[in-house]
Amino acid sequence: MDNNLSNLIVNLGTRSGDPSLWWFLVNHYVEIKESSTKECTWNSGELNQIICNMPDELDVSQAKHSLKEFYLNHSDKLLVTDAELIDLNFLKNQKINDSKAETYISAVEVVSEFNKSLNSKLSPSGLVDKYEFTADDINHMDFISKLPLYIKLAAMRRIIGIDKIIGFDLDNIC
Repeated sequence: MDNNLSNLIVNLGTRSGDPSLWWFLVNHYVEIKESSTKECTWNSGELNQIICNMPDELDVSQAKHSLKEFYLNHSDKLLVTDAELIDLNFLKNQKINDSKAETYISAVEVVSEFNKSLNSKLSPSGLVDKYEFTADDINHMDFISKLPLYIKLAAMRRIIGIDKIIGFDLDNIC
């Protein structure tokens, strides 16, 4: 995947992002084409395909604005919340258009299980009580570490939360 597109998806999923736009990009095949202009434009391609005409130097703000305009007029537009994007029942009931979405659903399953284990290691005050990882934890961390960055960050921040990520030093471990 193009680095500019990957960075845009990370930005949409973890920073001041829009979960609907994030899911829209994750759930569609996005073909990147070089743009001869300085602006990023979006178009429909074949079934479940989005064509992104992207300049070498991406203006993230402009790209998000043009994506939102494209999304609002797209037939696959689906408004979702961060809470829905960690609800396995909701996710499994969606029309899945791309393997990135399947990978994200698998990530939600694994990160949710890992989060249960992390919660058992917290003291009543919410501080890290035990810092020993089990074999299952190590397997979960190994799976998570192999995910694309935009999926890993979105799943971990939505499910585990930034406080536990920092408390368990997961940015450096996963």
